[in-house]
Amino acid sequence: MNLLKSAKDYVSIGLSVISTDNTKRSIGSWKQYQYNAPTEQQLTTMFAHPKVQGLAIICGAVSGNLEVIDVDCKYGVDFSKYCDKILDANPILFGKLFIVKTKSNGYHIYFRCEFIEGNQKLAERPPNDAELKANPMAKSYVLIETRGEGGYVCAPPTAGYNPEPGNKKIPVLTIDERDTLMSCAREFNKIIEEVAQVDLPKVTPNNYKITVWEDYNKRGNSLELLTKHGWTVLNNDGKKTYLLRPGLTTSATSAVIFNDTKIFYPHTTSTNFENKGYNPFGVYMMLEADNNLNKACKQLADLGYGEMNGEGLFWTYTKNGVKIKRYDLAIWLSTKEFMIYFQNKKLGLYRIIKKDETKIKESYSQEIKSFIVNHLQDSLKRSNDDYKPKNDLPKNKKLTKKDEDFIEIETFKNVCEALLRESSVIFNDNFYEFLKEAEVDILRDKAKSCYFPFKNGIVTINDKEIKLINYGDINECIWDSQINDFDIYVNKDADITECQYYKFIEKISNDESERINYALSIIGYILHSFKDSSRPFAVILAEETDDESKGGGTGKGIFFKAISKLIPTVTMDGKNFKPDKTFAFSRVELGTKLVVIEDCPKNVEFERYYPTITEGMTIEKKNKDEIFLSFDDSPKLAFTTNYSIASNAEHAKRRQRVLEFAPFFSSSKTPEQHFGNKLFNDWDNDEWQRFYNFLFICVQYYFKNDIKPIMNSEKLNRKQIKMQFGEDFLDYLDTIIEDHYGQQLALNDEWKNFLNRYELQARDYSLKRFAKGLQIGSQILGIDYIGYKNRQDNNKKYFKIGNNDNMYKEIVTNVTDLF
Repeated sequence: MNLLKSAKDYVSIGLSVISTDNTKRSIGSWKQYQYNAPTEQQLTTMFAHPKVQGLAIICGAVSGNLEVIDVDCKYGVDFSKYCDKILDANPILFGKLFIVKTKSNGYHIYFRCEFIEGNQKLAERPPNDAELKANPMAKSYVLIETRGEGGYVCAPPTAGYNPEPGNKKIPVLTIDERDTLMSCAREFNKIIEEVAQVDLPKVTPNNYKITVWEDYNKRGNSLELLTKHGWTVLNNDGKKTYLLRPGLTTSATSAVIFNDTKIFYPHTTSTNFENKGYNPFGVYMMLEADNNLNKACKQLADLGYGEMNGEGLFWTYTKNGVKIKRYDLAIWLSTKEFMIYFQNKKLGLYRIIKKDETKIKESYSQEIKSFIVNHLQDSLKRSNDDYKPKNDLPKNKKLTKKDEDFIEIETFKNVCEALLRESSVIFNDNFYEFLKEAEVDILRDKAKSCYFPFKNGIVTINDKEIKLINYGDINECIWDSQINDFDIYVNKDADITECQYYKFIEKISNDESERINYALSIIGYILHSFKDSSRPFAVILAEETDDESKGGGTGKGIFFKAISKLIPTVTMDGKNFKPDKTFAFSRVELGTKLVVIEDCPKNVEFERYYPTITEGMTIEKKNKDEIFLSFDDSPKLAFTTNYSIASNAEHAKRRQRVLEFAPFFSSSKTPEQHFGNKLFNDWDNDEWQRFYNFLFICVQYYFKNDIKPIMNSEKLNRKQIKMQFGEDFLDYLDTIIEDHYGQQLALNDEWKNFLNRYELQARDYSLKRFAKGLQIGSQILGIDYIGYKNRQDNNKKYFKIGNNDNMYKEIVTNVTDLF
């Protein structure tokens, strides 16, 4: 027996091997050979060990996705019967198999497949009485198992291991062929592990005698449900019903239902079911409720499963009529996914939410009342027009089903009346605090990732890829208001230049590439709801013209209307808006991502918005406690204006990103006229797909490039000076720059000249304002400015605009230091 030569031969055909002792154990550590086959030198050293008695082949990826089925015949499994099942299912498959008889008269079936798994047990049986007597701790004996990733099998020419006649090569099987081998093996399984249905909804004893899942397990029909979903009945031997899965398969059987216990046990791996036992409720949950336990309970309750106590869900009967049990009502609402969601638990700030699988939305008292009444109305089985009142029924009369239905109707009517009568007492803060607390994680954008929920899935974006994932792929919840009612298709090769909205961006950017890219990054920043506390800023849409009378109609409204098509946006009228006013942000919801202050007036006080931009937002609604959204949870802020918002101060610059709109569009040349249709209103599905994919690309562009600063246009700069210091001052500043550039000028003299030229009085325009205008105006225009006192001229104040050199090293450059 030349083990070393055989080991080298195995390695040459792509198998990783190790040496073993007489107990089939590896000699030395074999972990490294799970990833790389041994070299010739390593093999020589390995098989020179004095304890070597055999060799083993390592399964898994290192050996070309090798997997081995180990049939252990000493515990009673008949290998010939296993072979017969494979032959019945697929004779051609059986002819491919490479089979080795083992030292213990068992069998190894070798094959490769593109999909394999780790070691797993396929068939077990419980110990018999004799085995339990010999070993009281025995729980089961394995009949058939696999060796896959992380496992190995002893192989020829190890003593006792001999290939069976037939195929001499390890075959490559399809996934379906592999599934046939596994399915046939699982038919020998005698121990069915039942799927545990954990976290069943808690229903108080006062609500149900029998829960919906208990009732369905008694009365539900798994076989009928499975056939509805494409499973086929093969036969019934009295103990088991044999089934074949939907779709094409070569397996003889795919699953069984045990007739006595109603347990469904799938052999196949080609369905959503695990290879475990499912009771009828488990089958229903998988097939009818997307494996969502709460959804299954709700649906079955609506179908009439579950038996309620006579007192009702949340009411009782007294001599004065129906009485609402408030605590039971709170518990019942909790089972219907109404929950209390704390924004700040320390301060007791909360909102009521309604959860529907992964979707949540904010709820209010009126909605909760309507939900209860509608639920009771839906429970009415017949109209009471056909029946007599209960009191009119003859005494001692045995009630018919008709009579019982009417009594039920009367009860529900009385419950509704009790709810209305006690409404003000029931629905208050004390009551809502007994609702179940929502333990939910909200899906949030991260520093370099973004999520956009659509009807058919969630678009995820990072700096490397844009893709669509299923709702089932996430554990977090999503605000209902954030879900776009649209079936999206992610087009990785989208040509954004074909998108009509991109063409709109080109025109508002004057067809200049730098400005277009800047606009793309601004769009990406707005859509990305993650907020960086080191860079808190608002987006401002301004106009390139320096004449505010010609402003408007440039497309600023369309810009944010597009944004609102993807993220929840609230728009405020900037003309009368005051951020510190009560109920200022009352329209903002918990899922809002952007607040736009539109058409801000002249000389808007941007400083009043600093707390909202840098700290967070306080929301106060009528008859509700105010709630504070922290910086991370609050929406971003944006402004539009036909004028200008001061940005010369350093603190203002840090909090602004200005996007200038070129005057391509106007009241006389609208986007509708230019494009020949109404943006958004007249789009077909293809244009919407292009639009959304363009916005996704904007987000990715922002991730890759951030927002690179861009210089404001000269017109916008001049507008800022005019807004702050007046048109007359701007005209005078132009004169100084044009006629006295770089010259030393006396501050007081120039101020008097300014007043005389425009027929102003000192009370109309102070020297301090004039000096500040010179400094800030120069700064906005990007021109050097120096203000100083001339010691040789009795400390008289001078200034100089442009062309400054080093002759004034001791001058004061801050105007506030001069006064």
